[in-house]
Amino acid sequence: MPDYAPVLVRSRDLVEKLVAETGLDAVISEWYGDSVVNVLIRRDPDPGPVGGGRGRPIDLFHSATSRVVLAYLLPRQIRRVFDAHASTPEGQQQGLEWKSFSKGLLAIRKQGYCISESELHPGRTGVAAPIFDEKQRVLGSMTLVGRNERFRAFQESYLCTLITTAASELTARIAQQ
Repeated sequence: MPDYAPVLVRSRDLVEKLVAETGLDAVISEWYGDSVVNVLIRRDPDPGPVGGGRGRPIDLFHSATSRVVLAYLLPRQIRRVFDAHASTPEGQQQGLEWKSFSKGLLAIRKQGYCISESELHPGRTGVAAPIFDEKQRVLGSMTLVGRNERFRAFQESYLCTLITTAASELTARIAQQ
């Protein structure tokens, strides 16, 4: 994705502010085909692994960044993605089960964000909120991620409010384009 793409242009100040306020990494990711891909990463001063560099797909089932996107897809899209991955050797090894998976996505959708701890990388926690396009279709997600100790230095509710507010602001900016 070019550095002048509308989502990047409209999100840079938001992610800079999130990093400055929290010392956590801020990530913007987009839904492409059947993948969630990081398109913008701003690192905190003490960075650890983010879970994929810019332009690389993220695990769909083991990150807040991806699961919050999946939660807002159409039911038939969710089922198609699940079926495609559950039948792979990796999916079978993980024991993915439709009923618990879909129930988890409904809970994410209800709360408006997703938190994951040590799923992609040990010792790292993330909280993600969805970003929508001008037609209110899920476009991607905005995530705060960092070392567990740094994440726990904040009230969880504060970080959840911070990320959902920033994602809502980005959604509003996208709708205005």
